[in-house]
Amino acid sequence: MATQTYTGSCQCGSIAYEVEADLDKTIVCNCSRCRRLGAVLTFATPDKFQLTADGPTTDWRSTLMPSTTCFARSAGSRPTPVARRQMETR
Repeated sequence: MATQTYTGSCQCGSIAYEVEADLDKTIVCNCSRCRRLGAVLTFATPDKFQLTADGPTTDWRSTLMPSTTCFARSAGSRPTPVARRQMETR
């Protein structure tokens, strides 16, 4: 499959994004939360990812994982995990 543009958002729509990705390159996370959600993940470099609606978020960091997860405050859903090294350059 070729790289395509996809859009997504949290449940309430306060956070939305557009990403260029190849969905043939996905992984299945085995953490307890992702297993319950049936989550399938892909990764994109910052130049392939753009927020189109940037509402208020709450960040959560696991001491076991190398990423920060952003939660939409009103919906409580998590639209975008961000690598810690990217958070440090913001």
